[in-house]
Amino acid sequence: MPAAVFTYPEAASVGLTEQQCKDSGVAYECRKGYYRANGKALATNASEGLVKLLANEQGVIIGCHAYGAHAADMVQEVSTLMNSGTTLQQLREMIHIHPTLGEILQEMA
Repeated sequence: MPAAVFTYPEAASVGLTEQQCKDSGVAYECRKGYYRANGKALATNASEGLVKLLANEQGVIIGCHAYGAHAADMVQEVSTLMNSGTTLQQLREMIHIHPTLGEILQEMA
């Protein structure tokens, strides 16, 4: 169930956390993406932020946690991908509009 807190900056999450993976013995990979490396974030003076994407051993996305501008929007995209069983490889191959904050997700994959 995706969730968001509309503070400044926004915070949002969906799926498992790293701690939940560790506690339940789920093997996972964590990838991080930084707003400061994204063109739109820099152009809109919104470079403070981080996105964490978790995937299982097969590369299937199992969680996402973000804080920064439009974090809820990015987590909503990941929520949809999770419902479809999307892998990191499939996300990597998806075209995102340039420049957008959503490119952070694609670049992490």
